[in-house]
Amino acid sequence: MPESEFEQTERLLKVEYLARSASDAHALMSLIGDKRFFFNGSYTAFLMYDLKGSDAVVLGPPVGKTEEWMPLLHSFLKICETRNFHPVFLNVESSIADYLPESHSYNLLKIGEDAIISLDEFNIESPENRRLRRSHRRGNNDGLLFQVISAENVLQLFPVLQQISSNWVNDSPLGEMGFTLGRFEVEYMQHFPIAVVCTTNDSPHPLLQGQPLMFASILTTAGRESITLDVFRRTLDVTNETGDFFFVSAIDWAKIQGYNSFHLGLAPLADISNSDNSPAQPKIWSLFTANIFSNSTRYYNFQGIQTHKQKFHPNWNPKYLVSRGGIHSIHAVWNTLRLILRR
Repeated sequence: MPESEFEQTERLLKVEYLARSASDAHALMSLIGDKRFFFNGSYTAFLMYDLKGSDAVVLGPPVGKTEEWMPLLHSFLKICETRNFHPVFLNVESSIADYLPESHSYNLLKIGEDAIISLDEFNIESPENRRLRRSHRRGNNDGLLFQVISAENVLQLFPVLQQISSNWVNDSPLGEMGFTLGRFEVEYMQHFPIAVVCTTNDSPHPLLQGQPLMFASILTTAGRESITLDVFRRTLDVTNETGDFFFVSAIDWAKIQGYNSFHLGLAPLADISNSDNSPAQPKIWSLFTANIFSNSTRYYNFQGIQTHKQKFHPNWNPKYLVSRGGIHSIHAVWNTLRLILRR
């Protein structure tokens, strides 16, 4: 029987409560509006996923206490088997394999590395951050202003920010993506505060200190364990130095607010080759991803993303796509890309 509107609303409220209570701000990707949810029986943990082709693609680890992960995952796998779907786990750590049945064989395909800044350790005045410090000081001297707009005021600014977002999306060869990235939509963005960098020119709105150049939604956890940015948009003439000013200001704001870590996000296809700390990669996967990396600059500057994040000297945390082996792995990668690219 289809859920009533009341039941759907109740489920979404439970999703938001659990996501905000999580230790990883990426759990809030559950609010994008393009996912389905699989709960445990007590509604204290869930998986976010969607279906594409014959695959059920789960984003991230389960949201909820770790002791609830194994029974939740096993129940999900049973449902997939009953309904002839192949389970796929995206943007997870290699430790996810510890929660999956030993009777099943899975491939761990490395898709990139997550850049994480320990805010206790980050110091803009340290010698290694001199380039970032110079960009930040130049931004201040040029009259750039950083501010945070509260979530309850985001709706008022939507028309002002809409033009920046539309121009940015139209300039991107891939357009507006989804699943692993939030979209510029009221239903999603009104959940979060927004970080904005403005010039000192005339402000188009009383809530803004000047003309906006770039902005991003701020995703945070209730316990202040982590913070990340999503729906990043900028005017087309913004320089890299202005971008550095934005991120340094956001990191400084997060430190003042008492957060533990700042997630810069995934560097796709970063360090795909085998390393001492990574599970061995199937040879065909290494060749496939190397080919993507070397031929991707026409559509997406993967190497530029990694270089940008490295400027902040983060800790790098490997992320994987986990799926059944053989031909299932190829289908899993293809269907996952279709979800992200909204194809």
